[in-house]
Amino acid sequence: MATYGQGDVTVLGQDGNVLQWIGTPGMQPTNVCFGPVGEKTIYVTEYEKGTVERYDVDAEGYKLFG
Repeated sequence: MATYGQGDVTVLGQDGNVLQWIGTPGMQPTNVCFGPVGEKTIYVTEYEKGTVERYDVDAEGYKLFG
C-alpha cells in the first residue's frame, strides 16, 4: 500500500504483517498497482514529485479477467 506522508510503499504479507518498505523519491505516494501479467513490477504515483515510479518486486499481480 502507498503510505502517504511516510514516503514508501508498505508491502504486507497474507497475515497482515509488514514484509518490506519500498522507499519513494518523495513523501507523498498516493496509489500503487501491479504491472502486466508476467511482469514482477509495480507502478506508484508520487504526488509531491508529480511522477509515476516503476519498481521491480518479487511477485506479480493476479490476473483480473479471462
